[in-house]
Amino acid sequence: MGFQLDIDRQGRVFRCRVTSSSGSDVLDEATCEALKRRAELYPAEDSVGQPVAGTYSSQISFNLD
Repeated sequence: MGFQLDIDRQGRVFRCRVTSSSGSDVLDEATCEALKRRAELYPAEDSVGQPVAGTYSSQISFNLD
């Protein structure tokens, strides 16, 4: 599953978008909700070191046995 997180100036996730599905809408939604609640990120910085909103993209692999 691929995802993109929108991050505010305080480093908090305020939106999660699925960029490639795991194949399960329930799993995709649960993953985004967990990322919004639990992700701990530092905000991006501008050229003078001030925090700015940004994005983070990644992928997660699931093995369901």
